[in-house]
Amino acid sequence: MKYIAKMMLALLASVTMVGQAYAWDFGVTGSAEATFNQASSNTGATGADTITTQEFGSAAGSIVITSSHSSGDSSAAFSYTFDWDDNYDEVVKLSGSTKAGEWTASSAIDFNRDSDSVAEEDRPNIAVTNGTTTIHMGLIAPVGSQSTYGGAVSGGNVAFGRDDGDIGAYIDEYQGVGVTHKVSDTITVAAALQMDKDAAILGEYSNVTASSSLSSGTQTTAQALSVSANVGPVIGFSFGTGENKAVNSNDNATTGGYKASLTTMGLGVTMDLGGPSLALTYATISGKQSAASDNKFDDTGMAVSFSMPMGSDSVVASFTSITQKTDTGTAVNASATGFEVGYNTKIGPVSLGLGYGSSSYSADTGATFAHDGGGNGFDSTAASGKGDGATSTDLEVKMAYSW
Repeated sequence: MKYIAKMMLALLASVTMVGQAYAWDFGVTGSAEATFNQASSNTGATGADTITTQEFGSAAGSIVITSSHSSGDSSAAFSYTFDWDDNYDEVVKLSGSTKAGEWTASSAIDFNRDSDSVAEEDRPNIAVTNGTTTIHMGLIAPVGSQSTYGGAVSGGNVAFGRDDGDIGAYIDEYQGVGVTHKVSDTITVAAALQMDKDAAILGEYSNVTASSSLSSGTQTTAQALSVSANVGPVIGFSFGTGENKAVNSNDNATTGGYKASLTTMGLGVTMDLGGPSLALTYATISGKQSAASDNKFDDTGMAVSFSMPMGSDSVVASFTSITQKTDTGTAVNASATGFEVGYNTKIGPVSLGLGYGSSSYSADTGATFAHDGGGNGFDSTAASGKGDGATSTDLEVKMAYSW
């Protein structure tokens, strides 16, 4: 009897331990938003009318099913996301981490299947860290853009990089290897090396004028580094440079010496003023495309934003300024400025934002301020570019709820 009793207790303990070891916590989240928007725009052309539109709208956010699990020194998190963003998307993601000694490794598998294509290729990275030094390899982004400014729920801040980007170093994700090192409790440095075939420099810039005529593709090599220091204000600086050139020497001969190069930097500062906060960002981009002739592009951007918390409410404001210069074809010397001001509050569990923004554009005769060049290169004659004297204003009320 005693033997049977012991066996039953051992079995019960084993079942309990197995249940704990393989337990996964589940959750489901969703979100929705409703807006009122009044937008006005004028192309700046002589006699042009100001176009004003008003509309209420609403949109559903993602439905996300999540689950997480941990056992000893290992953990995993799973999510399944349903979303509509111009088409129906399904995103399946599994991330995990494992600790061995002082080092912890982590990675994630992420597949995105939308209604217009088969599942996109997943390009993960593997990171290993001991809390002081982190090594990244694969699709990495250890060096950030240093974009620190904010704004209101309305439109008004002008875009940088000619592709609707935020002001900051022209750096995104790319295939490579990187190291992040915590020098002290207040200083962190990061460095990265990109090596990839037929890829944009630092994930952002490539020669869009000649690459389609290359028989063997291109080789991209780039470097990036950053420093972040908390010395009262938090100061971050990023710098990146690289080139993208034809692999085949015959291509170099037939395209007139094909090459694209990029140099970019971003400086971000955030200051806590004892409640209110101030953020400043300054960035530059210098790109050059060489084929039969050289094309050079230079952009500069500056942004400042302010936030004043008032309990659960806040007042926000921002100002942005961009200049663009191009020496190809019709020389471009264009600029744009924008500002936003807003108020954010809560009505119970619902967040409510009110914002107003305005922007204005100037450009040489026959040129435009390129708002969205498309692709990874610079296109100063984009169809969506803003002509000299163009203006726009935006008033928005936004309600958002997540559950």
